[in-house]
Amino acid sequence: APHPKDSGKASWHRSTTGGRRQIRPALFIAALAACRGDNPLATAYKALLKAAKPKRVALTAIMRKIITIANARVRDAVRHQNEIGQINA
Repeated sequence: APHPKDSGKASWHRSTTGGRRQIRPALFIAALAACRGDNPLATAYKALLKAAKPKRVALTAIMRKIITIANARVRDAVRHQNEIGQINA
C-alpha cells in the first residue's frame, strides 16, 4: 500500500513500503510479465497508461490485482477442500 510522506503543504511521492515485503519482488516480476501478454491484466495496464498514469503506478495496480486473484484462488481452494472433507466424513 502506498504510504504518504506529507508535511504541511509539502506533498511527496508515495512509496510502497507496507504489505508483504518478502513477496513484493516476485509480484513485481509477475506484473511485468503479465503486462506483456494478451490477457485481462495487460488490458488493464494499457488502460491505466492511456489514462496518463505513470508506469510504476500502473505496475503497482497490476501487482495488487495479481495478489487479489491469488488470494481468491487460495480461498476457493480451501472451500473446495472443506467441501470434499465434509462429503468424505
